[in-house]
Amino acid sequence: MEQIFMHELSNDVIFLETLILKLDPRNDIVKKITDTVFKIKAKCKESSESKTTSNLDLAAEIKKSTAKFDSLKVSFMVSSRPMIFTNKIKLDDFLTNICRNAVEAGADQLRIEIRDSSVIFYDNGKCSREIVNKLREGTAFSTKIGGKGIGTQSMRAFCNDHNIVIGYYLSPSIDYKFKKESLAIKLILK
Repeated sequence: MEQIFMHELSNDVIFLETLILKLDPRNDIVKKITDTVFKIKAKCKESSESKTTSNLDLAAEIKKSTAKFDSLKVSFMVSSRPMIFTNKIKLDDFLTNICRNAVEAGADQLRIEIRDSSVIFYDNGKCSREIVNKLREGTAFSTKIGGKGIGTQSMRAFCNDHNIVIGYYLSPSIDYKFKKESLAIKLILK
């Protein structure tokens, strides 16, 4: 029961984070709210960490995680339904991080292709070759003011723990009205 409560509280915190993204991060009040939300999130994560793992339908879990981001128009191409043996909460955190990063990069569209042994996330946010190179290097960095790169490092740790290869690429934007490149994240399930 406590695990369900903490997961729901964590989802509420994620909702607050998406609202904060729409505010000016330089505002002192917004900074304080952001800090408080991150502290609550950390406590939720500590409390909800459990050893419970199960075999999960990755496509279904991706759909649940992306549904929290009403500012993103999400489209799916599902040619198979790969399973992943993991903790449901950790998987949700991982997938939420991908969506949040897309929104923070200015994306309003996300296309997800799910195949036998891979998942590719394409968005229409802004991304530079420099950012992709830093992601590939695996160094802790952040594009956010005052960020410490915790999100990218936790994503890498999740992939390492689950024998998933994560790749970062520049691809043509899925929003063909603009001639820009966007980030594509490819997960290869082993």
